[in-house]
Amino acid sequence: DWTVTSGVKHEFDTVLGSYNSLVQVDSAHYLNTYMGADSDGFAVVLTVELEGAPSVFLNSPIDNYETDSASVTFNCTASDDINLTSVALYHSCGQSWGVDGINLTPINDSPITFSKTLSDCVNAKWNCYACDNESKCGFAESDRTFTIDSTSPTYSNNQTNSTTFGKIELCFW
Repeated sequence: DWTVTSGVKHEFDTVLGSYNSLVQVDSAHYLNTYMGADSDGFAVVLTVELEGAPSVFLNSPIDNYETDSASVTFNCTASDDINLTSVALYHSCGQSWGVDGINLTPINDSPITFSKTLSDCVNAKWNCYACDNESKCGFAESDRTFTIDSTSPTYSNNQTNSTTFGKIELCFW
């Protein structure tokens, strides 16, 4: 509903020789009216788009990712309506939450990868943080978790006699 209320204050513009007013219709629209000295005049609706922080999407690894490899590639995509200036990888593996890589030349809507070699981590969180040239920054909506367990499995046989009872097959993934 773009209803304009009455009681709008009109001020005379000495340069244009007309009366004008700017009325806020809603959070994104304004009505600008110009009334000349005679009965002529016009109205213009202005749409104001407020720029927000960049949007970030986490591509991989998936949430609750588990691996036995110390090498992990983090992949995220950032987009912005102005100009991306940086995308940073944050994670909590082996330390408190912090930055572990920054791309200072991101391309809008293109995947950004960070290849890392990390030690054992259990339920570590990760996310990407993107900024634009107006210093507006943001993370993806939610963190993802990952676990790295590079400890080799062990097996011990406590049998004291040498009688064979069957076969045991161990699978290492």
